[in-house]
Amino acid sequence: MVEIAIVDDERNLADSLKLEISEMGHQVKTFYTAQPFLDYIEISEPDLVILDLQLPDIHGMEVLHSIKLNLKSTLVIIMT
Repeated sequence: MVEIAIVDDERNLADSLKLEISEMGHQVKTFYTAQPFLDYIEISEPDLVILDLQLPDIHGMEVLHSIKLNLKSTLVIIMT
């Protein structure tokens, strides 16, 4: 099973993606702001992150930088 994190403040989009991906058998966690996601990756390492750049608390490029520093093998898909 692949663990996927979705970081997007557009709840309808994030929830729709979670539903579709979960139905494929993957574990999905959604985050509507960046800080809870950054806290999460201190204790877990998702296989894939779907990341929005326009987040209300921290810009997505800063989040991407944190991912690349701390999660060497995690893949990232940026959407905006």
